[in-house]
Amino acid sequence: MIGGTMPLDVNEFQLIQALKRIVADAWTLAFVFIVLGALGFAVGFAARDDVTGQLMTASCGVVMLAPGILYALAGVKIRNREAFGARLALWAAVAHIGAIPLLLLASLTTASWMSPAMIVPAVVSLFFVPALIAFLFSMNKARQIARMLGATGHGFAVLPAQSVLPIEPAPDKSAPK
Repeated sequence: MIGGTMPLDVNEFQLIQALKRIVADAWTLAFVFIVLGALGFAVGFAARDDVTGQLMTASCGVVMLAPGILYALAGVKIRNREAFGARLALWAAVAHIGAIPLLLLASLTTASWMSPAMIVPAVVSLFFVPALIAFLFSMNKARQIARMLGATGHGFAVLPAQSVLPIEPAPDKSAPK
């Protein structure tokens, strides 16, 4: 086993196919959250003169649009076999799952005129929590696969140490046979 995570008999083609499916998952989740965040932005921007519209714009940006952009960026990094993309998506998904209850709590404890602007994006995102949990597992798998395959695109690779001087002394040609 390499790193104690994946067996050695899995060939590289299967790993690449699994990585492609994970990238598709990241892009799907990114697309959904970017579209929903943009719709919330449009609604909030239409009422930008009102404080409620400004809150709607800000909460849609925090809860939907920003994580969607991070998931898209992670998909690009994972496609390049970089483990950083999976780590980025893991941290973004954990923060996203944590932000949803915080926004719900904030909307319930604030004034009644503020709560609809903050509760709508949180409730919409609440329906995607199971997908985010499944996304956490797929990002963990992507991180393992990226480590197994190794990142491409490095300018310099560390070479193993080799002896410059010969280990055995050269035969003496001047000695008679």
